[in-house]
Amino acid sequence: MLSLPKDQGIILRNDKSIAKSKTTRKYGWVTFTSQVTGKKIQADPERSDGWLRVNASSNTDFTTFTLYQDGKDPDCIKGGPIRVEPTAYRNYYWNWWLGGGAGNYAYYPKYKDGSNKLQIYVLKVSGCLESVDRVLFSDYDTITQDDYFVIDWDGQLE
Repeated sequence: MLSLPKDQGIILRNDKSIAKSKTTRKYGWVTFTSQVTGKKIQADPERSDGWLRVNASSNTDFTTFTLYQDGKDPDCIKGGPIRVEPTAYRNYYWNWWLGGGAGNYAYYPKYKDGSNKLQIYVLKVSGCLESVDRVLFSDYDTITQDDYFVIDWDGQLE
């Protein structure tokens, strides 16, 4: 399950050793690192539709994501609706399941079907999302019909 702590950071990889076959999009190899634990969000290495977790200590193919904002400048994310795709699983986007998080929303990559209400907030006054900027995510609760921040529900990271 995705358990994002209340404080999050974003790191954009700028590694010259990345193979040329990898995407050249500015937000094509993004890593999310918890400000609280230092752990990274990770897609399930065993399953393309497995739970997202905040438990990785180092960068892997499963800790990098591509960010998409349909109809906006692909090189300048300032906040708003977002689709997040694990770079290891193309065409799979973050989506939620109500029963996956002990009564809370849990997140997993779903094939060609990302959450249509997922939002990203860049926690700075102006400018585009850059390396080490802090971000928050929110989504829409279909039961309470209200927005909520995607956080660590119990303070426990698996």
